[in-house]
Amino acid sequence: MLIKLDELQEIGRFGSLKHKAPQLLPLTLIFARNGYGKSTICAVLRSAAEGKPEFISARRKLDAKLPSAVKSTWSNGSVHFAAGKWDRQPPKLYIFDQEFVHRNVHAGDSVTRDNKRSLLPIVLGEEGVRLARRIVSLDQEQQDTAVALREQASRIKAIHQSIENVSVYCSVPIPADLDAKIEAAARSVELGKQTVAVKEKSGPRRIELKSLPQFRQIAASTLASVSSDVADKVQSHIDKHALGQNADRWLRFGIDHHRDDTCPFCDQSTKGVSIISAFEAYYSHAFGVLVTDRDAAINSLQAFISGGPGGNFRALLDDNERDFAFWKSVTELPEIPSLSAEQRTVFWDGLIRLEELLLQKRSNPLAVVELNDPAIQAAFEMLDAYNAGIERCAASVDLAKQAVQFANLPLAQSQHLKLLALKARQTEPMASLAAAYIADETKRDGLAAQKSAAQKELTTYAPVTMANSQATINSLLANFGADFQIVDAKANFVGREPNTDFAIAVGGGKVAAGEKSDIEPSFKTVLSAGDKTTLALAFFITQLRTDPKLADAIVVFDDPFNSQDMNRQFETTSQIRSVAKQAAQVIVLSHDPRFLHMIEKDAGGPVRTLQVQCSPTGDGSISPWNIGDELKSLYVRNSEIIREYGVHGALLRDVTEITVLQAIRPFLEDYIRARFPARFPELKMLDSMTDAIEEAGPPDPLFPHVGDLRALNEYTRPNMHGGGQPPDPTALRAQCNRVIGIVGTY
Repeated sequence: MLIKLDELQEIGRFGSLKHKAPQLLPLTLIFARNGYGKSTICAVLRSAAEGKPEFISARRKLDAKLPSAVKSTWSNGSVHFAAGKWDRQPPKLYIFDQEFVHRNVHAGDSVTRDNKRSLLPIVLGEEGVRLARRIVSLDQEQQDTAVALREQASRIKAIHQSIENVSVYCSVPIPADLDAKIEAAARSVELGKQTVAVKEKSGPRRIELKSLPQFRQIAASTLASVSSDVADKVQSHIDKHALGQNADRWLRFGIDHHRDDTCPFCDQSTKGVSIISAFEAYYSHAFGVLVTDRDAAINSLQAFISGGPGGNFRALLDDNERDFAFWKSVTELPEIPSLSAEQRTVFWDGLIRLEELLLQKRSNPLAVVELNDPAIQAAFEMLDAYNAGIERCAASVDLAKQAVQFANLPLAQSQHLKLLALKARQTEPMASLAAAYIADETKRDGLAAQKSAAQKELTTYAPVTMANSQATINSLLANFGADFQIVDAKANFVGREPNTDFAIAVGGGKVAAGEKSDIEPSFKTVLSAGDKTTLALAFFITQLRTDPKLADAIVVFDDPFNSQDMNRQFETTSQIRSVAKQAAQVIVLSHDPRFLHMIEKDAGGPVRTLQVQCSPTGDGSISPWNIGDELKSLYVRNSEIIREYGVHGALLRDVTEITVLQAIRPFLEDYIRARFPARFPELKMLDSMTDAIEEAGPPDPLFPHVGDLRALNEYTRPNMHGGGQPPDPTALRAQCNRVIGIVGTY
């Protein structure tokens, strides 16, 4: 293994690069900013491994005054470069860098014949070179169909990003009750969000009032034991003396205290007084019950009425309306009862009329008062209908309270999004896109059958190692989350030189690796920059796996994640850790401390972390480095870059407008993770964070900024992994001020 790169002299930007740190370990991570010497170090190592001085001479320092030289210490001794040559070779080295990609995978936008020739030993081995025989080309129509499917799939997913399998989406039948299913799914989502409220909230309340039959029974009640003469005599006495509405209570009190034919008021004899006999007959026990029931009914009605139509009655109805709005969002309710302003007036008028009639009963308890007024009838019909509706809704509320214990919010949200996507398929442009996709899938399947027939013509001498290598590469591509594979990997002879050929399969189509084309799909157009890096990594790792002596070899990775998204970066770190367990040593050079941190935190063993630095005068060093400190410094630096440009429109030293743009998203992600510790895992990106904040709703401190977070996510997306257009300064400054508005003073 490499122990130390003791010194480099007059190579790259280094006048002198010296090792000022502990020796390298079996897993060593080296950080260097872009332009600070990573590629120079890889060129030196490649030169040593291959014994080719041109890798050093091509990088000789432009203003060099001394000869280029290298001193290095390895597990098998020192290896030095001087006088234009190496004194000996180091242990076996595998190096993944731009030279590997340019030599073995593609040069510029093309897979050249030289690439194919260099690739053969990697995927087949030297013995397999002799067995390569022929190349099968793809039909142009198949390529066009694949491109059309990708474009359609992209447009379909752009309309509804929740669509995972475009083929299934376009072909699944749309249910007749789709709208009802969407409403039910929306309620399930809300039920999952409102679990606590559903458990604690009470249901809507009835209007508590005696029924009309009960009031009628009280109004019509009389005493069969009292003759009409007695009743008339008592009523005449009351009227004569103008005793008023309290006469019954006063006279009954006197009769209850009448003892020994003596008046309880004047203590005179009542013997033979006819009116006393009439009072005793009239104010019997039954009469007391009648009066008590009558007064209770009147009192309850008057208590209800006492608040007025704008009081408790209105408050109850308004409370119920608010409750219904909540319960309707989480469960299916039957028809919701309500009383319009006009109905409330009718209802209230009926109660007032009822009170008037019941007061007649108070003036003449034994009178039969008819409650047949239409206003009263209408009021109680409304009351009965409203309370019946309340009861029906209460049953649905009870079901919701039972169902909430089984609520699954992620599942409900997923189902809701799928149904909304199906709804979109009923309208343009999704309807036409889906129909076109299905038609092209049918066409693709027909072409695939033709492809299968052509594959049967493959030569029988195709080596097992080629098939195994293709399977290994495709397995790696799948692990990287790539949506393409290599197919038709073959060996053949062109002229007298053996080489390989293969095709890139995407969806149902494929495109042969070869020269770029400006008028039709080719390797240049079907793979993104990240896809090409991923493909090169898959070739490189396959080469490592086929080496039975990997345990004796040293593996070097130079920025292996160029233009990769976060998921592929994670898989790259996983593959690197896997290689580190098998090889004698793994050295990773990168300009991104986050990527190196992803390797270090799960390495499972000792890791040496170093940094390459170089002054403007060319004095360089390899020194100790702490990833955690670097990530903190990067966070602060990004905040300074954004604030300076947003507030003053100025660029800090060594900063470009592209640098400012690319600082926005990682800074926001780091800010949110710092503000909400343990809430978001490291692989959670800004768009997923924003979704979670929006789902949390107004209680979330960042909820007011959801719109700005989404806008910033979309604005920065095209430039995060290479490519994209230079930003407009005015727009960029506005976005920086959006960031400042979100984080305030940090």
